[in-house]
Amino acid sequence: QFHHLPPSGEILVPVQESCELPVISVKVNGRVRRMYFDTGAPISYLLPDALAGVEPEGRHEDFYPLLGNFLTPVYNLPIELGGHQRRFRFGQVPEELRGMLAAGDVQGMIGTELLRHFGMSLSLRDRVMRLESPHNMVGLAAG
Repeated sequence: QFHHLPPSGEILVPVQESCELPVISVKVNGRVRRMYFDTGAPISYLLPDALAGVEPEGRHEDFYPLLGNFLTPVYNLPIELGGHQRRFRFGQVPEELRGMLAAGDVQGMIGTELLRHFGMSLSLRDRVMRLESPHNMVGLAAG
């Protein structure tokens, strides 16, 4: 949900840009990875090497404009962002999109699931993402 007051942002995450897209560093399954913040992706995505040895928990159908509908295995992995731990669902980056990630020197994409765990404001001008954990989001409904 959108709210007229931005989150107070007790969690500050530095933001870089690559290919005009916001990039944040996220520790996924114990390893720091540079990831695009993708507002069009309901789940997050990683390159196949980051998922080696992890068993999928199901499958997810998603859509990307250049690919159409596609099916991906889904992995439930621990993440750490700004010192806060959560579990996110990750799919495998389709082969057709891996070149885009390589061009930006990123290893995955964080989807809008981020907004289910945190209130967020993003300033590309100031190069910062401000996150607020749900217990501090007084007056905001979880979405």
